[in-house]
Amino acid sequence: MESSLTLAPFQHVRFSLRYPSDCKSDPTEDEHIDLNAKTWELLTRVNHGVNMSIIPTHKSYRPNLVDAWSIAPEMGDCNDYAVTKRRVGKAPEGSGVPVGTGYHWYILAHQNVTKLNANEYTTSMTGMKFKLAHRRADKGTWNASVQAQRRVRGGRAVRVDRPGVGPRIGYDFDADHVFVGGQLNLPVGRRWALAPSAEFYPGLTGSPFRLNADLKFHPPTVYGMFYVGGGFAYRHASGAGDAGANLFAGWEGRRARPFKPFLEAKFVFADNSSFNVEAGLNFPL
Repeated sequence: MESSLTLAPFQHVRFSLRYPSDCKSDPTEDEHIDLNAKTWELLTRVNHGVNMSIIPTHKSYRPNLVDAWSIAPEMGDCNDYAVTKRRVGKAPEGSGVPVGTGYHWYILAHQNVTKLNANEYTTSMTGMKFKLAHRRADKGTWNASVQAQRRVRGGRAVRVDRPGVGPRIGYDFDADHVFVGGQLNLPVGRRWALAPSAEFYPGLTGSPFRLNADLKFHPPTVYGMFYVGGGFAYRHASGAGDAGANLFAGWEGRRARPFKPFLEAKFVFADNSSFNVEAGLNFPL
């Protein structure tokens, strides 16, 4: 019978190049491992832990080389389970994240269980896995508060909104007159937004109007509906201008579709100071 050299499976070669420390041999290790209470506990713990941490999926391993064997992926196939269990059993020196790193996952999945006999079951799980927060090994706190993690888990996290534009109408108690105008809503983070606006007083002597350059902040409340802010105000009437500052607080319907209404109370501090109440709509761009 003739024999010849056989190449290692290509995906194994790729795995060795990607995780070289996992593929180094150790001549000091015993070739024979006794199955005792300690090794059986390790086998059971590793098997259960890895099976619950990786959501099963199908990989094609097509010539485009997108799929490969991976250690501890969020979703994987039998190869990923095998190499992950191998590392968990005895991780190479310096591999993986530092000891003390923490993760908070939210898993939505279907679990199918079949009883094989009096003592054994087979189970499979398919679904989605979301990372709510993580904690670095050298940090004592998570990157998101407990309240924020609960909001994400309940689907109520404060998101970065799309830019918006819309009309507004209000009442100036000092001028004793209605004004109309419009605004832009330009988010610059999860809780901050630029809010330039213009307000006109139709029918009032001197054709007054006011230009505002404001910054809004949504405090970390449950639904993120309330906001506070301030900014620059410029009022023009009868050929003369008056610069000042705005200070306001309001409520914004962050779940409304296809627009978001708002209601706001505002103080304008200038030579002609005033108190305003206004409402409007923001349409996403």
